[in-house]
Amino acid sequence: MIRLIGETVTVRIPGTGEADPFGGTTTTWTEATVSDVLVQPGTSADLSDSNRPDGMTVDMTLHFPKTFAQEMRGAEVVARGHVYTVVGDPQPYTVADCPTRWNYPVGVTRSDG
Repeated sequence: MIRLIGETVTVRIPGTGEADPFGGTTTTWTEATVSDVLVQPGTSADLSDSNRPDGMTVDMTLHFPKTFAQEMRGAEVVARGHVYTVVGDPQPYTVADCPTRWNYPVGVTRSDG
């Protein structure tokens, strides 16, 4: 029997803050702790940029539970001690198409080095 047990992650949602002293916009971040997220490790690859010989990217897919319905465009997610950037504008599957607790796959990436 396979047991599906999710992990707890922190989601950071960007918002528009007050203007800075020079009239530019600032970003404020709203944080939410989400439990029961399935973490699907993906690929990692070396960066081919000669200025970053030790650089690499790491991609994963996070499967959020049906109880989480926040828009994720532009968000960051802290999972397994690392900060990942959400890729694109993820959309959940319809509830009827997902018999399990999870229906919201979110692609994330990070670059190191």
